[in-house]
Amino acid sequence: MEEYKFKTIPKNFYHDKVDPNEVGVALRKIEEKYGGLKPKYVVHEARNKEHALHNAFEWNDGKAAEKWREEQARSMIRVIVVEREYSEEPIRAFVSIQDNEGHRYMNFEDCMVDTALAEKQLQQAKKELQRTMEKWEHLKQLAAVWDVIRKNMQVAKAS
Repeated sequence: MEEYKFKTIPKNFYHDKVDPNEVGVALRKIEEKYGGLKPKYVVHEARNKEHALHNAFEWNDGKAAEKWREEQARSMIRVIVVEREYSEEPIRAFVSIQDNEGHRYMNFEDCMVDTALAEKQLQQAKKELQRTMEKWEHLKQLAAVWDVIRKNMQVAKAS
């Protein structure tokens, strides 16, 4: 039998109230029941207080509604772009910053003129790229792409 684990510590549910292996098994059962996983199937099954996934969710509608509005705000911030002469494509107006003040968004161009913030952006981009490679590394059709990225990341480290 497979052993399920959390790849990273999830932010959007109460991971400390559920066992990752029980989550994996429960999700597999839901997938089998419905012929695939959709968030609405998971929530539907988890409504049952006896279900293994029940405690992973916020069931207080007031708190859940506020969290949903914050998620909508995040989505809003992430999709706003601006056009600039130096770029053929529109660029994101605000970028995500993770630092000792926590997680926040800041104007992209302000971040690029601040050396420390620009370096944080570069490090975050490298981490995201690494996560993307880990996520899709099993696709042999992309092996040459991953090799080029790895070589360029090594060159960037050396300089």
